[in-house]
Amino acid sequence: MNLGKVGIIFNGGGFLGAFSAGYIKALLKAGIRPAHIQGVSVGALNAVKLVIELENTGELEKIYEDIEKTKAIMFFNWIGVFKIIIRKRIDQIKTLWKYILGLLRIKRILTDTLNPAKGSDSEASEELEKKWLGIEKARASSIFNWKDIPGNIVKKSGHIYNNKGLLNIFHGININKIINSPIELQIVVHNESKGEREVFSSHDPRFKKNPDLFMKMILASASIPGLFPLIEKDDQQYSDGIYFSLESMMETGCDTIFLLLNDQFAEKGKRWDERMFIIRNFLYEELISSKINEALKKHPDFKLENEDWEGKEKFLPPLLKKIESIKQQIRSVASSIISGDDINLIPHRLIILNTRTPISTLHATSFEIGDIKAAIEQGYDQASVLLKKLGMG
Repeated sequence: MNLGKVGIIFNGGGFLGAFSAGYIKALLKAGIRPAHIQGVSVGALNAVKLVIELENTGELEKIYEDIEKTKAIMFFNWIGVFKIIIRKRIDQIKTLWKYILGLLRIKRILTDTLNPAKGSDSEASEELEKKWLGIEKARASSIFNWKDIPGNIVKKSGHIYNNKGLLNIFHGININKIINSPIELQIVVHNESKGEREVFSSHDPRFKKNPDLFMKMILASASIPGLFPLIEKDDQQYSDGIYFSLESMMETGCDTIFLLLNDQFAEKGKRWDERMFIIRNFLYEELISSKINEALKKHPDFKLENEDWEGKEKFLPPLLKKIESIKQQIRSVASSIISGDDINLIPHRLIILNTRTPISTLHATSFEIGDIKAAIEQGYDQASVLLKKLGMG
């Protein structure tokens, strides 16, 4: 299946964002590489880490490609070899032969290490998984530290936690690598000064001049209102963007968009603090559904590929899928003609991944040891099954 240009959106959800680490592991293993990545809230952490690691594996692939292009010419001079053979310098020929064998061995080692076919993109997801397992090892209190609460309440601060834990998570991020990457990173934030959401792009010329400003927006996107401090930029105050911006991703020209959600709701055994947010969670789910439907109406060339995202398990037979694909191509062409864009015969797809089986002790702000690992594994398994059903795995 030709996915065309791919975009990946990481939604929020606190520690539930570990599910997305599993989703992306399956996507990369299937050879799906994004051109655009978006993150909001904890999704900003996932998105930032993924861009960095994809850039790292991209550098290794370039080394491999350079080796393939140059072959062995870069290692010795063929004219010199010809002269040695003509002059029948046996000792030098033996030495040269050993040298060539050594070079071939080096090339074989480099091939085994750097060959993209061996799944170097998958290594990027492994690094993201390590990041999450590190968070699990450090415990939830490394980010949501209850010791911060009394002091901030006494000070009547606009937050109850300090952002030391968040700063530690993002510590060491090479922001210049993100800014200069061909992969666009979109960060969704809420401008509290204006009362509106904004989407910032790593390809914005402003951030090339001042990369630290973009780092501020990344931190702001993960700063949950009331829990963490506001982030200030140009006399404006920013915080968590709350939810994704599907339309911003559609406007990049992506042909296939993967929307990674992390929502889960246990039916039984809810704690008192969970019950307090039942209405909030219900409204959030309604908002998510509404925004997806709204974006699809504005962009009729996009089709919701996996119609089971609400648990309906509706997959079309192959013949009907082919007919639907042809209809989608016609809609895509019609939409392109109307909007004046270049005609793209690849059907535009929206593919949604969301959690199915709740992990009862895993919550947005807390977890038990083993929950993060279980979420990653569940996300991976679920995404792998869906990709296989859609003919992508």
